[in-house]
Amino acid sequence: MGQYRKIKKDGVRMKELEKEVYNFIEKELRDYKDNLKKLKELELEIVEASGTSDGQPRGNQTSNPTEAKTIKLITTKRLLKLHENVDAIKNVYDRLNQEYKEFFDANYTKPILYDKQSQIQKVCEATSISDREYYRRRDKIVYAVATEMGYI
Repeated sequence: MGQYRKIKKDGVRMKELEKEVYNFIEKELRDYKDNLKKLKELELEIVEASGTSDGQPRGNQTSNPTEAKTIKLITTKRLLKLHENVDAIKNVYDRLNQEYKEFFDANYTKPILYDKQSQIQKVCEATSISDREYYRRRDKIVYAVATEMGYI
């Protein structure tokens, strides 16, 4: 059996998240800005790679249609997964109130310190909240993203 992360909402225990899922969503939240960049790069790469074919030979290299199809399929699957994750986080972010948006920005989009405790203190000072409130807000955001992604 996997370990579970208990999350409470307004004093009532919500559905438990497996620890691996919780950590995955935390990583996706931290990688949100990078994933937005990757998404744009992949879309641009696909657009630039797909040219019009008029049946005329191009260049002196032999083509490998199977390889080209495989690469496009893999890229497309990766693109779809990135889209799903980025859209889920964006949807949650758009529904957050201003205090939670400030917390999200401070915790997930600012440079991360290597020392986790220093990061927590930095976010608490920037948003004027206690350590306990930090964990409450973090858990609520992770739970909302997990729900949006379909893990709950």
